[in-house]
Amino acid sequence: MRITRLIAGFALVSLGGTGIALASATAASAHTPEVEATCETLTVALVNYSTGNDNAKPNSITVSIDDETVEESAFGAGFTGSYDFTDKAVAHHYDVVIDSVDNAYDRTFSGDSVPCLPPTPPVVPADAKAELSTTPAACGVAGTLVLGDVRNAEWGTPTATTGPADYSVTATATAGHTFPDGKTTMTLTGTLEGALDTAVAPCATTPPTTPPAVTPPASTPPVSAQAVPVSSNGQLAETGVDASSAAGLAGGLAALGALALGLVRLRSRLRA
Repeated sequence: MRITRLIAGFALVSLGGTGIALASATAASAHTPEVEATCETLTVALVNYSTGNDNAKPNSITVSIDDETVEESAFGAGFTGSYDFTDKAVAHHYDVVIDSVDNAYDRTFSGDSVPCLPPTPPVVPADAKAELSTTPAACGVAGTLVLGDVRNAEWGTPTATTGPADYSVTATATAGHTFPDGKTTMTLTGTLEGALDTAVAPCATTPPTTPPAVTPPASTPPVSAQAVPVSSNGQLAETGVDASSAAGLAGGLAALGALALGLVRLRSRLRA
């Protein structure tokens, strides 16, 4: 019996010690607020706060972000709240004020959130390519637009393909690719010439011209035994006198010469 009493007493002592330890642990964990801020959200967690039979929510909490109240509530044994920041790319100041019923566990938390880093843009290869060419206008043929090879891109519909006209055409890079300038589209513009007029040089050619034939002047009968040179316009060479006038003059001189000869002969007969 004595041994039994000793064991029972020891058990009571042990249970008492365990109860004291549990009570100490409970007291240590009571009124343990947690306030945490990330770049996106402010969270508040309160546990093991005292309550009363006459008031189920004797404690109060006030939460402010950037000097604006976002929470003002009464709570009992615990409270949880989560508040998203409107702009996650900048820092936000917050204040959390806890007023407990026994005043021994009042707390105030203040701090600033850390801005979220912008997401790293994916690396897009700049390997899209689109080329075009034009054919020049020719005699009777207009200039044309020729869409060339594309790589990691697609051609749109040109506004014109035959001159005379101004053209515009856009090439679009396929998903996951860009052109060398980093853009996903490339617009090319230019002018197409109209067909060259076949009736105008350099299309039209002029046939070679033949110089007019030169007709030799008609010959004039000689006035005497010696021919008189006559120019191509019917005048005596080096005198400028018409050939017909010269012929008449020569005839007159010949008649005078014959008359003089006759007078000389007549005079010789009379003397004889």
